[in-house]
Parts: sequence; C-alpha cells; structure tokens
Amino acid sequence: EYQFKSIESSKTLAVKYAFVPPDLVLVHTEDITRRKKAEEALLSSQILLKSSLDALSASIAILDEEGIIIALNASWRAFADKNGLAWEDYGLGRSYLGSIDSAESLDEGAAEANTGIRALYAGQRDSFTMEYPCHSPDEQRWFVIRASRFDSGDGLRVVVSHENITEQVQARERILQEIAERTQAEEQLRFQPNLLDAVEQAVTVTNLEGEIIYWNPYAEKMYGWSAAEVIGKKTNEFFISDYTQPPFPEINAAIFSGNSWTGEFQVSRRDGSLLPIQSTITAIYDESGEPVYSIGIAFDITERIRMEEIQQQLAVSEERDRLALDLHDTVTQSLYSITLQSDSTMMALSTGKSGAAEKRLETLKEIAQDA
Repeated sequence: EYQFKSIESSKTLAVKYAFVPPDLVLVHTEDITRRKKAEEALLSSQILLKSSLDALSASIAILDEEGIIIALNASWRAFADKNGLAWEDYGLGRSYLGSIDSAESLDEGAAEANTGIRALYAGQRDSFTMEYPCHSPDEQRWFVIRASRFDSGDGLRVVVSHENITEQVQARERILQEIAERTQAEEQLRFQPNLLDAVEQAVTVTNLEGEIIYWNPYAEKMYGWSAAEVIGKKTNEFFISDYTQPPFPEINAAIFSGNSWTGEFQVSRRDGSLLPIQSTITAIYDESGEPVYSIGIAFDITERIRMEEIQQQLAVSEERDRLALDLHDTVTQSLYSITLQSDSTMMALSTGKSGAAEKRLETLKEIAQDA
C-alpha cells in the first residue's frame, strides 16, 4: 500500500503485481482511501471503548464461547498486581470456567457463581448477579459479581465484572446491627443519627403509612430534596413520575411478610432527571414482633448501567467490523481477477491471437457470474 499526497488531497492506493509468461508484468492499482479512513475511524472507536472500560472501577473480563478469557481491563490487572494473582499475563487465554470449577470444592460462593455463569452459556438466563465474601489476610472484603451474555457476531461472549462493595456491606451491617440492638423504634432512631449521617448511601425510614420519618444527608445529595422538605410526607410524592413507577406493592408485600427486599428501579430526582438505583428495604419490628417502620438503603447504579451500554457497543462494533471485512475481501478478489483477465484479453487481441482471447472472455464471463 502506498500513500500519495498532492496540494488538493491525499490518497492511499493498493498496488498488486502479477507475472504473465513469458515476459509480461500486469500491475493493478486500487484507490483504498475510503477503506483506510474507515479502518482508522474503527480503530479510534475501539480505542475509545477500551479506554472507557479501563476507566471503570469494576474488574472486567470478557470470555469467549468456550469460557476462555480474551480481554481484561485496567482494574482487573491492578487488582491482580495488588493481590498477588499468579496467572500468566493476568489470565488472558486462561479458562475462567475451569478456574471456578477448581475453586468450587473450596468455596460455596464459587459453586453458586459456577452455576450462574454456566446458565448464561446454556441460554437459560441473560444475566447473573451475586454478592460474595473475599477476605484477605489483612481485611474483610465483599464483592459483587455481575455477568451478562451477548452475541458478538463471531460467537457468544460473556462479560464478567467483580466490584468491591465492602463499604456498602459494612454500612448495611452497621445500620442493621444498630437497629437490632435497640428495643424501641423511637430509641433506635434517636441513637443512630450520627452513624446514619456518615453513611455514603441514601438511608430513608418510613412508617406503616409510607410517611418519611428519617432522610440522611446522602439521600439529600442523591435525590436532591432536603430532609426538611420530605419529613412527614409520603415517598410516592417524590419518587413517582410519568416515567418511573417504583414497585411499592411488591416491596410492601415482601417486607411485611418478614422478608427483606432487594431490587433495582428508577426514581425521579428533584430536578426531574431519572436515577437508577439498587435498594435494600427491611422492616423494623417492635418488642411484640409487629412491623412499625421500614428502612431503605440505596445506592446509585449509573456507572454499572454505563458499563452495560459499553458492552452493547462492543458487540455492535465487532459485528460491523466483521461484515465490512467479509464484503471488502469478496469484492476486491473478484475485481482483481476481472482486471487481470481483461488485460490478458486485450493483449491477445492486439497480437492477433483470437483463440486465446475467446478463452479469456469465457473466463471473464465465469468470474462475473461467480461475483
């Protein structure tokens, strides 16, 4: 390939040579300027997507249809360096499924993860999420694993992410422990403000009528309303809009039957924007075992959704790249064959070799039909 520049423009040409016995050399040139620009644009897009994955805090690996790790992000490598992961090249080319198979006998969490991820490969589900402990010698840690499947055009791909949620788990445990230690709901709320105010998650407490009786500073920051504006009012006055419908009936049915509820939904902020959250809601009981309040702990999942959108863009980009390459190779080969036969035919005619010219014309006809 050669690049030619003039005052007005710059072009890239592909040059091919073919020897025609006894003493002829055919030269074929093709203007591939558009293709080169498309390739440069595609490369730029791929670099942007890779940079976006590297910017995420979660450790991310992409698996092929056999469960082999084919791509990793910067957070994965940083975690491996910090924790002494001895996998060659950080695990690229290694069987992720084989690794969790090996860990399954040692860890119940690995068994659950193994079952969930294999269900993705079997087409039984599209995504899988699980919280699990992963303690080091120096500290207790908790992570959440999220896995989802997509078709890249070259086969099934599974994206696996591991994110450290130690702060969220410890905050949740501290809150629930504080609540359990108080015998009266009013005492619980009186002794907890300093703790709840320091939590970097939105914490809200409502009574049986759905009226808000506590709203911590992080809830003010995340949702946009101050505590003074919401105390004494019902949650549906703030979170429901024409574009959101939190599953309040499902939540109430779960927590007042003795279970906690964890799920994801969108709420409206004060400025009208939509906020995706993951929330855990638990009932608070009095001494007689009757529910009197519910406490909700929520955090913003915008970054995780952005990661899922990037995964979708990767799938679309790979498919577009594959189709463009297949089309280019087919057309280029046919054009090259036609050009070669045309030049040979013209040469035969110019030398009076009509028989050879007729044979080459038949060959041209066959090539055109195949194309």
